Amino acid sequence: VVVFLLFAFAYDLATPRGFTDWAFYLLAVLLTMRVPDTRVLFLVAALASLFTVLGVVFSPPGQPVWISAISRFSGIILIWTAVFVALRWRRADERLRRLDRAVDGSSEIVFMTDPEGVITFINPAFTETYGYAAEEVVGKVTPRILKSGWIEPERYKIFWETLLDKRQVQGEFVNKTKEGTFLTVEASASAILDERGKITGFLALQRDITARKQAEEKLQESEAGLAEAQRIAHIGNWEWDIVSDRARWSEEMYRIFGLDPSADGPMPNLEASLKRMHPDDRGMVEAAVKSAIEQGKPYAMDYRILRPDGTERIVHAHGEVTFDAARKPVRMVGIVQDITERRRAEERLRSVERRFSLAFNAGPEAMTISGLAASTYVDVHQAFLPGTGYPRAGIIGEG
Repeated sequence: VVVFLLFAFAYDLATPRGFTDWAFYLLAVLLTMRVPDTRVLFLVAALASLFTVLGVVFSPPGQPVWISAISRFSGIILIWTAVFVALRWRRADERLRRLDRAVDGSSEIVFMTDPEGVITFINPAFTETYGYAAEEVVGKVTPRILKSGWIEPERYKIFWETLLDKRQVQGEFVNKTKEGTFLTVEASASAILDERGKITGFLALQRDITARKQAEEKLQESEAGLAEAQRIAHIGNWEWDIVSDRARWSEEMYRIFGLDPSADGPMPNLEASLKRMHPDDRGMVEAAVKSAIEQGKPYAMDYRILRPDGTERIVHAHGEVTFDAARKPVRMVGIVQDITERRRAEERLRSVERRFSLAFNAGPEAMTISGLAASTYVDVHQAFLPGTGYPRAGIIGEG
């Protein structure tokens, strides 16, 4: 291009001044527009402008000087206009290249269609996910090939009505791959509009969330199983974020305390939890929590709680504190088990044993109680002792 520019200047100096002597200089700039290095474009434009000016002075007589000057000034304007256009074109081209690289390298599924829904573009992620190559779908099919049959037709109808109304659509869909595998995608789609607002096509972005959905389902199943196990065993779990002073209870915790999470709301912090405890036991629990936080000692204890209706329950609780690298307490977790029925059963058993013991020892007959398996004395009546010559303690446990 530089050689061509020098040849044009030599030709300019050898011919009389004309009206379009700058045309060769402009042609040199236009030839440079495809050169990647912008510095070359500016160099050629600067030389072309310089040669255009010098031609007015050194070219042989022809057109009047003032006409030639006006013409060449117009030529310089065209030269730098071409430079400006070239720079704009390069910036736009670079943006498109960056966009192409981003779309091609994206893990997101990207495809476009024309106004009739025929696919016009797919990125590599589309091929990797659905198994269709570009030559199989571009210009040939619509996204209907991805339908799984699991989505209601009414939902697709609403989908297209929303798009044609030039509004964005978002949601989760179950699609089918070329091999017939079903997958769940998180999708968004929108209309592509021209400068007059007319729909020229549609753009769709999708993310394969099948693994995430499966993990969520397994987690939900696990949580449901845990909740059922807690309900059966009357065991609830809780955690307290010490830094933010926020507490979280499991559903069974609410049941144990006679609360409804939907009506009573989440338990805000540990202080609110302590208020649910029996006033006579609250100090003991506070001391255990303080010791766990300050000394890192887990605790296990039984205490009483009061439900909103005034009912008293007995619970067994475990709690421990988690510390960060600087040994600052950050989190506390624990479990609570409702042992009210067990305690009542134990108390009833002890009551029966006391009554039986009173009845056994109050009678006049010399009676004994022996174990069947070991054939040893479990208990003996006081009237039985004189005939043996042994004290009571010497007989219990003997054969």
